[in-house]
Amino acid sequence: MKPRLAPNLKAKELTNNIYQPLGHLMCHVSSNQMWEYAKERAKEHVELIIEETPMYTGNLNPNWQYWNEVKNELNTTP
Repeated sequence: MKPRLAPNLKAKELTNNIYQPLGHLMCHVSSNQMWEYAKERAKEHVELIIEETPMYTGNLNPNWQYWNEVKNELNTTP
């Protein structure tokens, strides 16, 4: 199994995966606007993951904790 990326790198990876195709779809919009749009879509995806991940599995679920850290990174990364 592939090792997990650090939350800050995962946040950037998710945003970049959404941002890249926007160059063709939103060519009339600045790159900053496209990045913000991609970041908002990444936040939505992470929220869905968090909603489907149980917080506790006997102890605090490390997957739930990881995705919350990714969400925090998305909220704080410019």
